[in-house]
Amino acid sequence: MKEQFQTGAALIVVLITLLLITVIGIAAIRTGLVNLNVSTANQVRNLLMQNSDTAAENFEAIPLSDLRSPKGPLGLLDIQGNQAKEYILCYRPKSQTNVLPSLSRVINNEGGIEGNASANCATNRPNDYTSNRSTVITQIHVIRPSGSKDGVCNDLKCTEIGYEASTEKVVKLPGSVAYRVFYTSLNPTLSTASSSSINACLDKRQNGSLLSNCLIDLGVPLDVQVQDYLYAQNLNSNPITLGS
Repeated sequence: MKEQFQTGAALIVVLITLLLITVIGIAAIRTGLVNLNVSTANQVRNLLMQNSDTAAENFEAIPLSDLRSPKGPLGLLDIQGNQAKEYILCYRPKSQTNVLPSLSRVINNEGGIEGNASANCATNRPNDYTSNRSTVITQIHVIRPSGSKDGVCNDLKCTEIGYEASTEKVVKLPGSVAYRVFYTSLNPTLSTASSSSINACLDKRQNGSLLSNCLIDLGVPLDVQVQDYLYAQNLNSNPITLGS
């Protein structure tokens, strides 16, 4: 009887040990999965930020004459009646050497689309992705800042170029126009949302975060960077001195 009792006790100890090992193993797997998800999220975030940065660098390298051309963002938004609209374009480094597309598209205040549908991005077009991996799409939106009067350097209508210490006044250059650019990068492949739903978001205004909120609701990872620019219309203008 004594030997049987010892054999039973050993079995219980073994079972408890196996249970502990199982619990520890499950905890380790869960921890590993959490770390993997965190690592993946960081990688996705960095990838999206890099794409937004690259799009911004290439947009800023566009000659001012091209930006102010009839089909360029600044040229279109300069047209009377277009000042409150939003210019959109798809950043396509795979298929276009020029950042500016040959086709243009704008969104009005009511959300109505004007122009060619091919000007903005779509998830079902391979050339709209920024690389051959077809993971990231970057769309650019250009507006005039809402605080500006006709988009001209807010109410100052000029940009600061220096400070005159003797008079304690700011020296400004007249004729500068203010614009705001949104760079939105997204990864549709990490979302369960349909292409049509994501494409519908890409037709929305970014000013007011309509595009961002739409993508967030669909669970699409995204990165948005906003840059404000002042473009001088006439670099030969004589600087004027205004009160600071």
